[in-house]
Amino acid sequence: MNTKKTILPAVVESSWQEDSWPVRIRPRARSFWTGRRYPARENRHWEGFEAMRPRPATGVGGLATGAGLGSPRFFIRHLWPFPLDERLWRRRVPESPRLYLRRRRHGFTLIELLVVISIIAILAGLLLPALGNAKIRAKEKAALAEMANLVAAISQYESVYSRYPASPEIEMAAGTGDYTYLDTTNRVVMVLLLDLDMPPNQNHLRNPRREIFYTVKESGDDSSHGVGKDQVMRDPFGNPYNISVDLNLDGRCDDSVYGRVSQPVVVWSYGRDRQHNGTNDNNNLLSWK
Repeated sequence: MNTKKTILPAVVESSWQEDSWPVRIRPRARSFWTGRRYPARENRHWEGFEAMRPRPATGVGGLATGAGLGSPRFFIRHLWPFPLDERLWRRRVPESPRLYLRRRRHGFTLIELLVVISIIAILAGLLLPALGNAKIRAKEKAALAEMANLVAAISQYESVYSRYPASPEIEMAAGTGDYTYLDTTNRVVMVLLLDLDMPPNQNHLRNPRREIFYTVKESGDDSSHGVGKDQVMRDPFGNPYNISVDLNLDGRCDDSVYGRVSQPVVVWSYGRDRQHNGTNDNNNLLSWK
């Protein structure tokens, strides 16, 4: 049996020694943290080819020193047939996955985080009041629109029945004057405008044509915007609308709070503060102004 070694052409000799060609390939270890593969322990300091090789040293004329013509260092440096980027195999690789993560992690310092948090707090302090005021103004516009619709619905009821919505008891109490539905007493007006079969409109007594003069959403409770379970109409702030009607048909009504108003129907609300502080309360919303 011929045990003679096979001689490779040119200057490359065949051997399985540590520093000769062909290069012995070692498997790369996989990092537990990142899944990145690292070179074997014997070769972990240098990246590029997965061969066992020390750092190449250069001598006179740029040739690798410390190795014979058949060494892998000489082959890789001078005889590799393809373009080779030296950065691939001269760049150091971290010795451990933990060191790799420590070098590659890009985080924020404590001072940077504090600066960002302070900027966000300043912007929030500037924007939140503006957003709150915008929401209040939107509610006020919605309340004014609802009051205008209520005035139109009451006027339509009067044009159909030649009288304003009221129960017989209220008409007797008003006598020859006008009447103001304060707070929850606007229930009488809403029952007639919505044509609900309940007092004072049992069997549609006060609305025999069964016409619905006003449409509004139901709030589902007795404190939210809309018509509650108690049939009371409330504004977006949760205040019941106050309604004054011209029961004596003289073309103007006497409101119990604001006095004589040159309109047959007026509606007003307590507004954002939900309180009535007299006729000079600027938070009150008035349908005639």
